Amino acid sequence: MIRNKPGDFFYTNEQIQEMVTSIKTMQTKYGDKIAGFVFGCLKEGKNITIHEEHTQLLIDAAKPKSITFHKAFDLIQDPIPALQVLINMGVNRVLTSGCSGLGLSGKAINHLDTLRALVQYAKDDIIILAGGGVRSNNAHQILKTGVKEVHSSQIIEL
Repeated sequence: MIRNKPGDFFYTNEQIQEMVTSIKTMQTKYGDKIAGFVFGCLKEGKNITIHEEHTQLLIDAAKPKSITFHKAFDLIQDPIPALQVLINMGVNRVLTSGCSGLGLSGKAINHLDTLRALVQYAKDDIIILAGGGVRSNNAHQILKTGVKEVHSSQIIEL
């Protein structure tokens, strides 16, 4: 994951250039060992949206590797148009709990309808990677939405 600061996903031009440099350095040093890059850039405004210019700069630096737009996506209030932007940009997958505008603490199990809608819209154009509270006791329900990939920091409850 390429990220150079904690907190939000709103970056200055200078921070984006640092991230581009990080990607290019990783490509040069470890290119044949890296399958892809993960990042997410948002734009503030009346509604939070994908920062297309910043995202494109990172995509250009990361090509031809796989691109995942991370859970910053969950801060976007209207996910379907945002998903189309990512499809148009050539992003391979989006990591989301489906919690549309509710933030990063959302759990996928609580947003099955949104996940299902994203999967149906995405078709084969982009992979919906469900994440956020995915555990062994709820993964089967999340997978019923049609997602083919899940992300968990603790798949087994301890």
